[in-house]
Amino acid sequence: MSVTTTLKGRRSEYCEIQTSNHQFNAWLNRSTSDLCMMATQTKYGEYPYAGVPWFSAPFGRDGLITAFETLWVNPSMSRGVLSFLAATQATVDDPERDAQPGKILHEMRTGEMASLREIPFDRYYGTHDATPLFVMLAAAYHDRTDDTAFIQTIWRSIEAALTSVRSHGSPKARVNSFSSPVRSQVLRRQACCQASCSAHSINCRSPNACVGAHPPRSSCGQCTG
Repeated sequence: MSVTTTLKGRRSEYCEIQTSNHQFNAWLNRSTSDLCMMATQTKYGEYPYAGVPWFSAPFGRDGLITAFETLWVNPSMSRGVLSFLAATQATVDDPERDAQPGKILHEMRTGEMASLREIPFDRYYGTHDATPLFVMLAAAYHDRTDDTAFIQTIWRSIEAALTSVRSHGSPKARVNSFSSPVRSQVLRRQACCQASCSAHSINCRSPNACVGAHPPRSSCGQCTG
């Protein structure tokens, strides 16, 4: 079977979109072809790998966001992503892999170095957003397809992900995860911003939001605006 025949077969799974703008049509066609090229069949279903050549591997966040963006045209990809990530969800604490029970995969590699544990990326879980995104995609997939039977098969994984978010994803935990120098720099920038707001008669309701909106007025020398 030729590459062209395979690509045509995979594209037929997507709804076809045509507009009156030829350039926009070309962009859509190229985007669909690129997505089909990176989508890989696994035993859990189709999964969009992160990129070619160096990132031709499953990445949790990348797969979840891609599944979200294509859910309306090809929900089967979302099902494949959810199945794969449920099957590779962390079940134990493993500091070397940044794994905690319920966390969703960040990256998975194969090959000699991964198999020999020379790198921690055979299954690596060092991501904060993949776990809540997994729960969100499951809800969006059910809204789109009403596929309750499938959701029931990954329900324990959804519950484990929610427990992980509650246990390890609290605002206090995120703040404490900052290193001391980084936290100090953030606080300095906020102080510089507040001083600048005062100098320019600006009502600064959110120092985080307005940093960089105007020149800082501070003698600390650390705030670049």
